[in-house]
Formats: sequence, C-alpha cells, structure tokens
Amino acid sequence: MTLQKRVRNGLDIRGHHRTTTRPRPGWRVWAGRLMLLAGLAVAGFVGWRVAIGNFAVIEPGELYRSAQLSAAQLDRVIADHGIRAVLNLRGHNPDEPWYRNEVATTLKRGATQIDVAMSSCDWASRAQMNEIVRILETAPRPLLIHCWHGSERTGLVSALAILLRPGSTLEEAERQFSWRYLYVPFGDGVTTYAHLKQYKHWLERTRRPHTPETLKDWVGNHFRPGFPSREHWPYDPYPLSVITRVEPSSEARTAVNSESPPRWR
Repeated sequence: MTLQKRVRNGLDIRGHHRTTTRPRPGWRVWAGRLMLLAGLAVAGFVGWRVAIGNFAVIEPGELYRSAQLSAAQLDRVIADHGIRAVLNLRGHNPDEPWYRNEVATTLKRGATQIDVAMSSCDWASRAQMNEIVRILETAPRPLLIHCWHGSERTGLVSALAILLRPGSTLEEAERQFSWRYLYVPFGDGVTTYAHLKQYKHWLERTRRPHTPETLKDWVGNHFRPGFPSREHWPYDPYPLSVITRVEPSSEARTAVNSESPPRWR
C-alpha cells in the first residue's frame, strides 16, 4: 500500500492505525473561561439592579433608596412600602418629562415631593449640607431617596440619613457606598464619598465619637467643601429645596426655599 493510501486510511507509515489525543486545556484557557463566567455574572447583576431601578431597603418602614424610577415603578414602590415623601436629588425640573411624571405619581398617591439639586461631580455647599440634614430630620417617613443612577448622590444622602439615627455607626453609613448599589470608587464616586471621609477624619482628629448631634455640629460648623464646589460658582441658580405637596383642599402647593447661600469665608 502506498504511503498516500495509508494516510487516507488513517494508517501510519508502518501500517498501524494512528491514534490522536486532544491536548488538555492549559491554565490560560481555564483562566479565560473563568473570566468570561465572572463577566457574565457581573453583567447579569448589573442588569438586574438596573431593571429593578436600583431599589433597596435601607431601614424597613423608614428609609428606601433607588435610581430614577419610571412612573409605574414609582407608583408600585409608594403603594407597596407606604412611602410618604420622595426626596429627588436631581432638582426641580418642571420642563423634563421624567420630572413631571414623578411629581404626578407622587402627588396622586398623597405623598410629598422634595427636590434638592445635587451634583455628583461637585462638592455640596455648606448651605446644601445643612438643608439636607434639615430635610432628613423633618421629612415625612417612610422616605424614598433617589438620584439618576441611585449610586453616588443617593449613597451620600442615605449615609447621612443613617448617621442621624440614634445608635448608628460609621460602618453602617459606609455600607451605603457599596457595589450592591452599583457604586464604584472612581470618578464622581470619589467626590461623593469624600464628604463622609472628611467627617471620619474630623472625628479622628478631634477624638470625638460619632453621634447624631456630633454630625450636625460638623455639618453646621466644621464641614469644608473641597474643589470643585457649588460655593465656587459665580452664581447659583438653584434653590436649596422645592417641596410640593397636596393640601387638604386637593390642590398642589409648592414651597420654594430659595434662600441665598451665605458668603462663606
């Protein structure tokens, strides 16, 4: 038998049948597979959090957080959890469809709409921080806190809400800046977390334990925004807060806190 015929018939040059063995996958192949599985898991988790509006319970019956919800999602959250106030950190935007839908849904359910214009890439001003603390102490509960993605601004205000609760700890507050809420410590995430970090360093420097009263003292007298901050703006066009609620007369009433931020030195 010629060599060509032997090859075609699967024989080697000595006329024996050839046996072929597949090489086992190397560590690079297994590493690639594991990375692919990890990537799919992360993508699945992120997709799930986005699909549910990044909604989470901070304290049952008291505090909740989310991203920007659709009108249907917001209506369901208010009904399911008895929400009495919605704290919107994207500000008063009556020209935007998302805002009009949110306010209409909130008021339809008899809840109060509270708007505060925060930026995730700028430090809050001292006037803003004081206003946020005031709102967190006086807003009806249960309270839903949200921004656009529900990660950075929402993380900061949720952390402040926890710190205003008697018996709270810094560790509890820090958990509001978590991957579970799609928070990443890069870009805007650095700026929002820096507020809490400054408070932690102040406590260490002054050797004071955290209490709600200590937090309020820091916000009112010792907080210093970094750069950039709204205090560096030549003109701040946004009111500190806008509150819209339904009065007993069934008419919507809007209260605007447009007090000009003081000129800090």
